[in-house]
Amino acid sequence: MQDSSTPRPLILIADDTEDNRIVFSAVLKHAGFAVFTASNGAEALDQARMHLPTLIVLDLRMPDMNGDEVIRRLSAHPATADIPAIVATADDGYTPARARADGFCAHLAKPVLPRQLRLAVEHCLSRWSPRERWVEMPVFSMTDDT
Repeated sequence: MQDSSTPRPLILIADDTEDNRIVFSAVLKHAGFAVFTASNGAEALDQARMHLPTLIVLDLRMPDMNGDEVIRRLSAHPATADIPAIVATADDGYTPARARADGFCAHLAKPVLPRQLRLAVEHCLSRWSPRERWVEMPVFSMTDDT
């Protein structure tokens, strides 16, 4: 947890499933992050451009625009090109290698456990850089006490 003089990282959660937005928001707020949400790809793009979040958690398959298209468009503009994004997907065919090639910093397979989401966000925020966009995630264990 950060002290009150340090601004909290601002996380955009973009997912067309309301339950995912609610759960992801609650997990990250509890972990000390400031959170706002979008319910589709076009809204995520607009919100990211308006608020310049510290990190984005993007669903891959959304109405209007998929998460991979959102990240491509954000990467094309200097103001948003250096915002790291984690893809969260139930699509088994969308591999971590594809997520890396598309410009994401990490890949989470749904269903995402709360601890897994928190650790992925913390890990990306602490290790991500514009030059090396992909962040190798530690192996997640159900028995970890973190």
